[in-house]
Amino acid sequence: MRRKLFLILVGIIISIPAVFAQQHSDSTKKINTVQQKEALFPGGMEAMVLFIDRNIKLPKTKKGLKTTVLVSIQINLNGSISDIEILSGVNKEIDQAIIDVIKKMPPWHPATINNTPVDSQQVLGYNISY
Repeated sequence: MRRKLFLILVGIIISIPAVFAQQHSDSTKKINTVQQKEALFPGGMEAMVLFIDRNIKLPKTKKGLKTTVLVSIQINLNGSISDIEILSGVNKEIDQAIIDVIKKMPPWHPATINNTPVDSQQVLGYNISY
């Protein structure tokens, strides 16, 4: 009799966490999805490269240089650009020409989370053949 009572108690004790786990998992079935979109230059990246190509004012003396300049920018809630920083540049003249043309860019479409605009950071690479 003691053995049967012991087995019944063990069975009840073992099944209690399973009941709570079942209840807990039922309450966590709700899944929140987050929709994120990156900031985008109007017309996309090809349009951005065309904008830079048409508007950049490089020094007149060519140097036979081929490299990629990396620039970090912040795109604000309203699509404006701030915090322009050259991460991998060439020289002061060319780096400044890149900064100047970025400052002339039209407003971007800002990044969004669940359709709400947010500030974002991007690193742009621009190939220079100069």
